[in-house]
Amino acid sequence: MRRKKRWIILALIVIGIVGGVMFSRREPFIAQGSFLEVEIGGDYTEAPPSDLVGQLVGSQQQLLTDLLLELRKAAADARLQGALVKVTPLDLEFAKVQEIRAALRAIQAAGKRVIAWVSGEGDSGNHEYYLASVADQVYFTENALLPLLGFRATAVFLGGVWEKLGVNMQVEQIREYKTFGDMLARKNMSDAHREMTNTLLDSLHEQFVADIAEARKLSPARVQTLIDAPTLTASDFQQAGLIDGIRFYDEVLEELATTRGNALPRFRWTRISASSRPPWGSHQAPRLPWCMGLAQSPRARGAGG
Repeated sequence: MRRKKRWIILALIVIGIVGGVMFSRREPFIAQGSFLEVEIGGDYTEAPPSDLVGQLVGSQQQLLTDLLLELRKAAADARLQGALVKVTPLDLEFAKVQEIRAALRAIQAAGKRVIAWVSGEGDSGNHEYYLASVADQVYFTENALLPLLGFRATAVFLGGVWEKLGVNMQVEQIREYKTFGDMLARKNMSDAHREMTNTLLDSLHEQFVADIAEARKLSPARVQTLIDAPTLTASDFQQAGLIDGIRFYDEVLEELATTRGNALPRFRWTRISASSRPPWGSHQAPRLPWCMGLAQSPRARGAGG
């Protein structure tokens, strides 16, 4: 009798596991003509932690690869007519922001609309606005405070610390542009270091200005003027032609519904594990994402010494 009960319990466990796996792989229902609703903010890591402790502690980390993959699936999903993107403060390197922006651009290239709504506060809104600027329509919430200030770089030098500690710090340098050891050996920025830093900043700044100008149909000179002003509040952005209006999020939804003449179907992505995603080329309908987060970005242009 006991053995029979054990087999029954084991069978129930197996059925539960199989059912759970099948349920996790079940495709969500997406109504025809839906908009993908996705919030992009905070930090995104390149890959999940490889160690067990890291996986347990970092289980809530947002993966950049997940976000990019799901956005590109959205571009290919015929049931979706566009994406509603909530942009909250970002804590990302500029290169990652460019990758996400390119994924949103791929949705547009598929003939779909991208609408961005930006909220939050920060000491700089470079990354947030740059990401949102690719959208067909860009809205700020009334209390958004994400100034458009351009780029800057900072550097730390510990050369004076060793003198106070009585340490004779020696760093071998092959050429003047090999500046990694400057942080340890120098008290200030060398001319070569400053030249290299400014060159990198100039390159990023040119990309930043050119992409915004193209997206908003402004001249690069006009965008540069707005950065130099600087452009601070939501009203400043609207007057400059950098956004299409100041709205609460529900007002954006109402306008879209009015344009359609009926209720707006939305599909909100919930976090899914990497193991539950179907591979590219699967006959299954794409799974789609919902991300959220917070953040910051660079500030004013120039190089500190």
